[in-house]
Amino acid sequence: MRFSTLLLLAGLGLSTLPGLAGSTDPQPAARPVQTTGTVRKHLIYFRDKANTPFSTTQPQAFLSARSLERRTRQNISVQPRDLPVSPGYVAQLKALPGTQLWYTSRWFNAAVVACDSTTLAAVQALPFVRSVVTLNRNQAGLRKRGPQPEVVPPPQRPGASPADYGSAYEQAQMIGAVTMHNANFRGEGLQIAVFDAGFPGVNQIPAFAPLFQERRLASTFNFVDKSGDVFQRNDHGTNCLSTMAANQSGFFIGTAPKATYHLCITEDVSSEHPVEEMNWLIAAEYADSVGVDIISSSLGYNTFDLPSTGYTYADMNGRRAISTRAAAAAARVGILVVNSAGNEGANGWRYITARPMPTPF
Repeated sequence: MRFSTLLLLAGLGLSTLPGLAGSTDPQPAARPVQTTGTVRKHLIYFRDKANTPFSTTQPQAFLSARSLERRTRQNISVQPRDLPVSPGYVAQLKALPGTQLWYTSRWFNAAVVACDSTTLAAVQALPFVRSVVTLNRNQAGLRKRGPQPEVVPPPQRPGASPADYGSAYEQAQMIGAVTMHNANFRGEGLQIAVFDAGFPGVNQIPAFAPLFQERRLASTFNFVDKSGDVFQRNDHGTNCLSTMAANQSGFFIGTAPKATYHLCITEDVSSEHPVEEMNWLIAAEYADSVGVDIISSSLGYNTFDLPSTGYTYADMNGRRAISTRAAAAAARVGILVVNSAGNEGANGWRYITARPMPTPF
């Protein structure tokens, strides 16, 4: 993963499958499966969605009313790829001794399973398994954070703006946010999902207090640790969120201070493995299901800790990278995906990194 460098509380924060059998949607080339006894996470692709109890004619069984309204507003129909994976396949996976099911993916028709190589061989032998991609991610415990410095607002500049934007005025004025706010476009009615590496302090920093007071923090989920606690880990997400949601007069006002937010941890900064792209995918499916309008993501991917799992520039074709394919799926259901461009121009990579961007397969 590559973070986009952000000035704290600066800039516009809206930074941006295989389904049924016979689908023409391509899959990435299978990576060599690990043959050690280490428990790793694997992406298990299913052949189909046979015997599913779900139907495109009754989408309310797996999508929220707001999600369906977003589709209707944009004339987007519910497709077979939107159906949940076959519960029977999931049950058989869970029944295998030594497997731990982490997530399932509607859009990829797949599951993320943690197991060792012996158990993986049994998984591969199941008749409904189409292919396997090893995500090369050891299970890791939660890293503890040390004491955090007290957040001290910078000195207010007198007369920064009539709206009292504080240190955010120049950037808000530059991108037209002040004009939009004066016209009463402040994010009311919009739901934004923010994908990042953590949001420590959001539940304590005064600039975020209106999110809680006005009940505009709709949901939180930590896809790295499988918990609801997002007020931990790396503060990059806190910085990104502040550019949108902060609302403290005289200190800082973000670009969408009245929007409703969903906070999702998808990134684990302690290591780099493709499983983080899968976290992004699962978070995007969650965002779809709850009816999010916009996904804001300041993440990108090119190299991983295991070099053979990384991407080359030739892989940046919209068909290989998991995160890019996930963003394309999100765009197909009417979600605006806004993602950072990276900071690689002066580095050896030089190019825009593989990132969640809605490009067609």
